[in-house]
Amino acid sequence: MKKGLKFLGGLIVTVIALSFGLYFLSPGTLLNAASSMAVQSGGFNKHTIEMDGEQYFYFDNENIGQPVLIFVHGFSDEKASWFPFVNEFSKKYRVIAPDLLGHGENKKDTTINYTFLRQAEFLKSFLDELNIHQPHLIGASMGGAVVGKFASIYPNELRSVTFISSAGINGNTEESALQQFMDQFPSDELKKENMPLLPKDMSDESLALFKKYIFYKDLNVPEKLMKYYMKRSVEHRDFYFNVMQDIVYTDNGAFKDALDDELDNIVVPVLVIWGKQDPLLDVTSVKVFEDSVSAPLTVALIDDCGHATLAEQPQETRQPIIDFIGKLEGINL
Repeated sequence: MKKGLKFLGGLIVTVIALSFGLYFLSPGTLLNAASSMAVQSGGFNKHTIEMDGEQYFYFDNENIGQPVLIFVHGFSDEKASWFPFVNEFSKKYRVIAPDLLGHGENKKDTTINYTFLRQAEFLKSFLDELNIHQPHLIGASMGGAVVGKFASIYPNELRSVTFISSAGINGNTEESALQQFMDQFPSDELKKENMPLLPKDMSDESLALFKKYIFYKDLNVPEKLMKYYMKRSVEHRDFYFNVMQDIVYTDNGAFKDALDDELDNIVVPVLVIWGKQDPLLDVTSVKVFEDSVSAPLTVALIDDCGHATLAEQPQETRQPIIDFIGKLEGINL
């Protein structure tokens, strides 16, 4: 017994020491390991699919025969950002999280455009290739604009659509705290140089600015891990700025192929989730949905929450989706 306890104690010390060392020496390794554990704990595997000669990556729990939920990430983000948020859904749904064009592990092709429409067409081709019909689409930030565009142009191809702090709404452009900040820079070059969402370096100043326009409150995330998350934006800054120019008029922050006049095309039930203190995409966007959506609409506003609702208030973000889709499918989680 004593030997067993001694072994267990030694194992715990080893794990703590290893985690401590990884945090200071290789935070990326620790973050990747944590992400991998979160994915695997939900029963997901990484898959690739070939379309037009290119490989595209996605996570899938392969819960065949169950209602399908497609989770679509935001700008400069990737499929792994949905974990462990989506793990609870994997109990009774088939859950799929793809990388969008030019994001995550997918090729960053500078010869194509990345408009919301193009991404929605990609999503349609992706679902067709997997032989998936009538899924529930859930999109965060830019992903919200993508699933909104999908719901508008393919109104009979889905079961419901959920918008989480969605991009693509121009009714709120002048309200955004980020846009008010960006208005002081008159040229595209200066906007690119000072864009908080695309940190130009790994300095404390860039980190603080990045967090200011994403979060409402400072999360207790170790600085080294936050900087690792920022690293991909720094490394691919030029590419992501070009993507941004495909979706936004950089002189005034308005979206190019906005959803405002297309929301009435949506015929399936709609859920809108928003952080009340979102500094990036103002909560006044919700009024545009309320005025424009003629399909059944449910709204969930989250207090003490900025743009990154999944990170800041995960349960308050998850529960409305559980209730909304559960009611449509007759499923309780």
